[in-house]
Amino acid sequence: MGRQCVRFAPGANAFGFALDWNEDKHEVLLDGSEVDAPVTLIDDHAFLPIETLVNAAGLAILETDDQTHRIVVGTHV
Repeated sequence: MGRQCVRFAPGANAFGFALDWNEDKHEVLLDGSEVDAPVTLIDDHAFLPIETLVNAAGLAILETDDQTHRIVVGTHV
């Protein structure tokens, strides 16, 4: 499994986070806290590993399928 990335703003919104971007430092902020994750900028959009958002929400990646690009997120049972 490779590293799956997601656009920062839509991904953070989907998980209900207040988000911000520090342009000077190129830092992602979720609920006012800096995110310790690699940020990739593509066409003025910030991308970060989806696992970062999932873990910050207290969830886990339960299943991935590289062929269909499907990721299942939930809680550990």
